[in-house]
Amino acid sequence: MMATLAEKWKEEGRAEGLEKGLERGLEKGLEKGLEEGRAEGLAKGLQAQRQILLRLLEWRFQLAEAQRVEYRQQVAQLNDLSLLTQLIDHLLAVQTLTEFDVKLLTSLSTANDS
Repeated sequence: MMATLAEKWKEEGRAEGLEKGLERGLEKGLEKGLEEGRAEGLAKGLQAQRQILLRLLEWRFQLAEAQRVEYRQQVAQLNDLSLLTQLIDHLLAVQTLTEFDVKLLTSLSTANDS
């Protein structure tokens, strides 16, 4: 009887340990999945904003190929959605490419300082 009771407790302990281990594993897996999903969403959002900014630049100012390459390199350095949105808004408001360049260079300087 004693061996049976001890075995029963042992089995209950194993089952409880397994259940808690599974719960912890699921929680950690869910957290990791959410983090990866957020990072992927942010990366896609940044890429979309960059593409919009570049398309608008090309459309508004009929950029030469060398200018396109230069702007692509500069815009690729920007990793802040709000900053990219501000640049898009600014691009729609300026009259000249030079006006936009001032804002872009200031933004790049700020981005590189952070």
